[in-house]
Amino acid sequence: MSGRDDGSAGSSDTAAAVRAAERRIAVALSSLTGVREAGGLVPPYVRRHLVEHAHAGDVLNLDVVPPRFLPFVDVSRLREVATGAGAAAGVGLGPEFMALLPVMRKVSHLWDWERPGSNAAALNLWASMTELTRDGGFGGTWRVAWSTRSTDRSEIVGRHPGPTTAVGTARLATGRFVAVAGGSDGIVRMWDLGTGATVGEPLTGHSDWVGCLASRELPDGRVIAVTGSDDHTVRVWDLDTGLPATRPLRGHTGAVRAVATADLSDGTPVAVTGSYDRTLRVWNLMDGTPIGPPLSGHTDRVNAVTTAYHDGRALVVSVSGDRTVRLWDLARQEAVGDPLVGHTASVFAVAVASLPGNRTVAVTGGADKILRLWDLADRQPYAAPLTGHTGAIGAVAVATLPDRRVIAVSGGDGKSVRLWDLAYGVALGEPRSGHTDRIHAVATAELPNRHVVAVTGSDDRTVRLWDLAQDGGSGDTSTGEADTVYSAAAVLTRAGRALVVAGGADRTVRVWDLETGDPVRAPMTGHTGLIGAVAPATSRSGRRLVLTAGADRTLRVWDLSTGRAVREPTLAHRSMIGALAVAALPHGRLVAVTGSWDYQARLWEVETGEPIGDPLQHDSPVVSVAATRLIDGRAIVITGCYDDGDLRMWDPEGGAFIARLRTGHTNSVRSIATTVLPDGRAVAVTASADRTVRIFDLSTREPVGVPLRGHAGQVRAVATTILSDGRRLAITGGDDRTVRVWDVLTGWPVGDVLPTPSEVHAIVVSPRGGVRVVVCGDRFRAAVEIAPAGLGLTDGG
Repeated sequence: MSGRDDGSAGSSDTAAAVRAAERRIAVALSSLTGVREAGGLVPPYVRRHLVEHAHAGDVLNLDVVPPRFLPFVDVSRLREVATGAGAAAGVGLGPEFMALLPVMRKVSHLWDWERPGSNAAALNLWASMTELTRDGGFGGTWRVAWSTRSTDRSEIVGRHPGPTTAVGTARLATGRFVAVAGGSDGIVRMWDLGTGATVGEPLTGHSDWVGCLASRELPDGRVIAVTGSDDHTVRVWDLDTGLPATRPLRGHTGAVRAVATADLSDGTPVAVTGSYDRTLRVWNLMDGTPIGPPLSGHTDRVNAVTTAYHDGRALVVSVSGDRTVRLWDLARQEAVGDPLVGHTASVFAVAVASLPGNRTVAVTGGADKILRLWDLADRQPYAAPLTGHTGAIGAVAVATLPDRRVIAVSGGDGKSVRLWDLAYGVALGEPRSGHTDRIHAVATAELPNRHVVAVTGSDDRTVRLWDLAQDGGSGDTSTGEADTVYSAAAVLTRAGRALVVAGGADRTVRVWDLETGDPVRAPMTGHTGLIGAVAPATSRSGRRLVLTAGADRTLRVWDLSTGRAVREPTLAHRSMIGALAVAALPHGRLVAVTGSWDYQARLWEVETGEPIGDPLQHDSPVVSVAATRLIDGRAIVITGCYDDGDLRMWDPEGGAFIARLRTGHTNSVRSIATTVLPDGRAVAVTASADRTVRIFDLSTREPVGVPLRGHAGQVRAVATTILSDGRRLAITGGDDRTVRVWDVLTGWPVGDVLPTPSEVHAIVVSPRGGVRVVVCGDRFRAAVEIAPAGLGLTDGG
């Protein structure tokens, strides 16, 4: 025994005392999580700091931070403590809390400090989609009955108001790792990759799309981003200060869509940019001056550039709309050899990787949907092309995983992210879904603890983060059950079973049990294009029918009990059919009304497929239809057009025009639902691209109440239901990825806003009425309902 006291015992005692004090504070604050102040909110200090005290006291668990409090927390602080030192090993985190963290990260981009009820709805839905629980106990007014399993492996760390067209990553002087992204609005924004919090103010200066972005650290320690824009300029930003690092770099005469950085042999940091003017330019990043003349040789726009070091010299690799890959000696500013030829269409993306054996390869992709590898030493193809993308490849980046595998990450028009093992020339798993539109940009980074990630930007306006080592690169294992649904309807069978019938991108008609979400039968096939419209009907004999129509221009009728077509399809229009309804006339006669992009609506005998009367001519594509009965018993058909917000009323027995309703909508009516008020009046509820919902009395042709406002994007779907107390509700959803509920008579919102993982294309309510709602969108389905307390009811009403 040495007898020396090095202070370690004292330090340990102090640390233990601090933990004990933090634990006492956390427990005391936990007792306040049930307290509600003005507006029904938990005290602000508790919301902001309970998780920090609990983490410091090693009691960040669901006993101290209960599930019903989670919708109130400052989610950025939770993410910060949960992703800090030791969090990966679960230090200070209870196992139940560790299980919830992926859900919290998934929904943090939706978080609304002022609306904990909406946060609770998001937690309940995402917990169900990740199969953690169907009732997470998070409170709020929404409950989840069932949902499709989420195949989205990404987290949304940021959003642009328009397409996200360029991304990069950087480590700031503070040590924070950030995503840097530019968009179609010409603005550059940053988000913390650990917490998802916005970093600094937006970087403004470009007057058009930001088409490319690269980041690096300068010799003087400044961390910069270099951006190119369709305004023909290049800008350099100091990411720590948010200020320009140099004056704008001018010289290109076309959009600048390519940028990379490198160092000259004397250590001078440079940017290399490529433009639609078919040239490359080199710039000194310290003072913003051009170096040498433009590099010419491409015969079409330059779409992407990257840099590499090989055999002691710096190289530039550029790709172009001329289908070629070119190499340039950066020091000499001259072409190296002949262009590399192999792509059969425009080349949009390039990255460089170092493989085992000191081999440097360029990875290129483009409109031919193929990734090609090129050995930069002999300027020849390396290995076979990598195939599997279903659309043009718009972005590629490379990374080295912790197990030393060198991979490429690619994305494009197919919306999915793909991973490739470059040494073996094989795909790593299936495509990874998450984005709902074209992917413009990919960047990679290695975070602390060798955590390798990719960041992507897309036309869907999001910036997404992907864990590249997750599940060993297995990708999605979905079978198509969660493919995009564009239209759906509910049917009550003779046996009283409620079903959902849906059609969408996979060209099949699918049937699920509305109560359980289980498939009822094999998909019904026959359509040769996407299905954009579905409507139910009951024949004179009581047979349950489903009518479908879509991009193949046909109207099809199916027997729901057998899953077979009732008759041959009807070629109904000259263009895509996007709207469909069925009107029930006297004596059991069924008339279908179809709306098409050929500017016509048409009436059809359901049983025979014969047309009724002449086409109903419109001024633009017919995008919405509905059928109902007026208070006097007359059946009517209602149609809406793409180019105006008016409704048109027609007689379904012969197609006679009745009236045009000037609704006040300033854009197209995308969906129409109807309901009957307690006094017998029939009303139409219209969902519009102008972001509003309106209600109209179809007899008086006058509006009921004021426009319903709240959606922040096009409203694409609407349905109505009747509660046990007689109230009529409208349920709406759209491009803002929310579902909202409204009281039809008062126009007041009901319950909390429900965030959804994608745009909402279809909403179906139970044919029994009540509050069970099926919401459908891009690779997403869920059955949700508002808790009775949220409706002021004492039963399931």
